[in-house]
Amino acid sequence: VAMGYPNEWLEALARELRPLLSLASSAPPPLWVEGDATAAAEADAVLVSQNPPSGRLQVEEAGGRLRITAGPTGLRGSALLLFRLALIWLGIVGFVGALFLRDQHRKETPEGSELGGLLALVGFTLVGVGMGLTAIHLARRRVVLEVDSLSVEVVISGLWPSRRHQWRRADLTAVGVGDSSIEVGGRKLPELQFHFHSGTVSRLLVGFDEAALRWMAARLRQKLQLPGWPGARATESEVSSAP
Repeated sequence: VAMGYPNEWLEALARELRPLLSLASSAPPPLWVEGDATAAAEADAVLVSQNPPSGRLQVEEAGGRLRITAGPTGLRGSALLLFRLALIWLGIVGFVGALFLRDQHRKETPEGSELGGLLALVGFTLVGVGMGLTAIHLARRRVVLEVDSLSVEVVISGLWPSRRHQWRRADLTAVGVGDSSIEVGGRKLPELQFHFHSGTVSRLLVGFDEAALRWMAARLRQKLQLPGWPGARATESEVSSAP
């Protein structure tokens, strides 16, 4: 709510609402303010104290090592929307292609511009096929994150060949949820983001359930003692004492 207002106004409003939202038997809910490490840690603690918001999220912790498995989700949500978009796209390309081939059949010698049109149809067809395959990949995708005090290991499997990534805890500056570059239905799909000291960002789980992504980000921040915004940097003491 109240999108577009200055941050100072929103923080003041949140602080006024906070005591009104508390129950008689509980403390006021935590107030998350970007840049406030203490407030963010309190909010994360409340969030991860609840069960994961998705049945497609499995969490195990043993021997100081946290393992989170996300997916597969099946053909639903953003994967289903993308698959439908691919079918509509291919349907339109097929209709235009049928008209084009019918006109070409009536001509004895194709012209250069008509050959260019044929290549364009092939290109549009490949785009539609690519969207369909991406939707199937999202439906079958499984991401496993294994985290300890020193590193994060990620294994991604699905329609494409499996990929493995490993990052040092000392190289990370933040973990959070942000908008991806993929837009479906006029809305950018959310993704899990890992920010590094080098300024680069690694992106995972595009289009996964946003509530589950936020729960995962909070759990990872808690485990790694990292902030949820890229501007803040952990100190060396925080890196060495991460649980």
